[in-house]
Amino acid sequence: MSTAVTLINAIQVAVINPILLVLFLCGLLMFIYGILEFLVNLSRGGKADIGTGKKHILWGLLGMFVMSGAAGIIQLIKNIFQ
Repeated sequence: MSTAVTLINAIQVAVINPILLVLFLCGLLMFIYGILEFLVNLSRGGKADIGTGKKHILWGLLGMFVMSGAAGIIQLIKNIFQ
């Protein structure tokens, strides 16, 4: 294996993967918070407050989608150099 591939692997394992994992978990927590917020406001009958729960669900899903896409792009770049 060349030194460039070794360096890319080391950076991916030590830096990029933990960052992606933390950001993915933030998106997951936002998604779960949005679901809980939506259900609580739904049970209270607050039609106006339901929208904030929907927004949190949407942004949580979007964040998880972006982090999954970023991980895929990084894997694609890594495979190109191997």
